[in-house]
Amino acid sequence: SIPFFLDIRQLVQQEREVLRTGKELTVPCTVIWEGKVRQVRLTGIPFYRGNETAGILCLLIDAQDIDRAMDDTLRDRVTKFMNLRGIFAAARTTAC
Repeated sequence: SIPFFLDIRQLVQQEREVLRTGKELTVPCTVIWEGKVRQVRLTGIPFYRGNETAGILCLLIDAQDIDRAMDDTLRDRVTKFMNLRGIFAAARTTAC
């Protein structure tokens, strides 16, 4: 299914920025997708034909999927306690 972007101005602004800079850009967005309001991460990647930008490849990832994947890598699958990677990640985010 195709998501409906709630903030079209933000989408157009991102597209212009990708075309202007020629660099990949990822931004959080709110969309209506499969009948639900969802927080997503939208990545715009320029693609080229020769030396000119021919368009933008857009990737859309549900933010909850990202959170679940991160949680899976930071917690023990059996006990659900933080594993060593999770402990170090928590220490980095809380360090002054």
